[in-house]
Amino acid sequence: MSNTMLFQQACDEIHHVHDLIFKTFTVSGAEGQAALSELLTHFTSEFSMTGISGAVIDLAAVTETFTRIQGKRQGAPIETSEYHCVSLTENTLSVRYLETQHFAGSTTVRRSLVILRREDTGKWRWHYLHETPLSA
Repeated sequence: MSNTMLFQQACDEIHHVHDLIFKTFTVSGAEGQAALSELLTHFTSEFSMTGISGAVIDLAAVTETFTRIQGKRQGAPIETSEYHCVSLTENTLSVRYLETQHFAGSTTVRRSLVILRREDTGKWRWHYLHETPLSA
């Protein structure tokens, strides 16, 4: 598979995960819980992230946060853009992108860097995420 195709798969994965995050945040009940369950399948068991506060959290903390917030926010779909491949190896891809969220009448913009791992099945899974807030 070409590097261009791998990069496009990774960009599609980033977009899809943000769609699931939005659905998890905004849809209550069984449909929102299903979105959360699907979302969690996109992370490696070793997943961690550095959020906009600078705190490093693991998958258990991310799961707790998504579960607590599930169905409780109102807003517009999360936008991702400006994808840039930082590093590509046989089974790891690092992508920098811009993420814009509109929730509760407030807009936040962040520059994010995700490290994705490709499984033997070809599926990309999130291994690490680093978010840096940008001033509005």
